[in-house]
Amino acid sequence: MGLPADSLSDEALLALVARGDEEAFRALFRRYAGSFLALARRMGLDGAAAEDVVQETWFRWARADLD
Repeated sequence: MGLPADSLSDEALLALVARGDEEAFRALFRRYAGSFLALARRMGLDGAAAEDVVQETWFRWARADLD
């Protein structure tokens, strides 16, 4: 990928993810995992359960993108 993934827009990263770019996927995870975790905690999940939900959400998205 020429530019560091963290410097790309969400749209550019999503286009790269659609082509199977794992670094782009990791960049999106770094960018949004904290927000997803905060949302899970606001929904009443404790630390470990909130982390599990976030990881499962990203895992399912990754698997869906591969299918």
